[in-house]
Amino acid sequence: MGNAIIDGVKRFKQRAGRPLTIEIAGLPNAGKTTVIEIVDHFFRRHRLLTHTPPEGPVVVPKHLKRSTMRYNVALGAYAVEVLTQFTDDPHIDVLLLDRGPFDRACWFRTFAAINKVSSEDAERNVGYLTQNTFHEMIDHAFLLTCSPGIALKREAMWKLVHNEGDTVNKELLAALHQVFPTSFREFSLDKGSVIDTSNLSRQQTAIALLKIVCDKLRSA
Repeated sequence: MGNAIIDGVKRFKQRAGRPLTIEIAGLPNAGKTTVIEIVDHFFRRHRLLTHTPPEGPVVVPKHLKRSTMRYNVALGAYAVEVLTQFTDDPHIDVLLLDRGPFDRACWFRTFAAINKVSSEDAERNVGYLTQNTFHEMIDHAFLLTCSPGIALKREAMWKLVHNEGDTVNKELLAALHQVFPTSFREFSLDKGSVIDTSNLSRQQTAIALLKIVCDKLRSA
């Protein structure tokens, strides 16, 4: 798979004149951040130039409560900024988006489902984030999921404080598990793939993701 995917990326960049852009979204504790690190390492070891901008929650001010409209609008704006800033960078071979417009659109849908934001406000933002202009900039999109029970178990394994938080709690995890996969497929269309990591290691998940990218590059 290694040579095939690397050759595919090079052919894509030569044809498109821009980097291959991959959005990777993930439910809490599905392994998104570690998988991105593995995928990034894979491409770099094969001498491809990658760029992985920091994910939105690292950049957005910490004082904003995660369930508020202001927080989600700020993350949506950041996702669009990163996408539009680096998609045409000729110095990059692969752009890896740690969350992107599709991910944030799914969060708006989820918060509307649990009445944290109004349906009208949510859909207004969904329409903006999933418009054709941004959709055409993303070549592949992946959603990493895991069951709510697995998410809570992983949270308990990795953290010292086990109290429920704004994004890791039973109510929100159940809503995310119900809303995200369907909405993600709707927004990403033929560019999207959903990978359930409940019974996969981080390495297995990265291999599954790269195999899908390889297959799509071959058929392009």
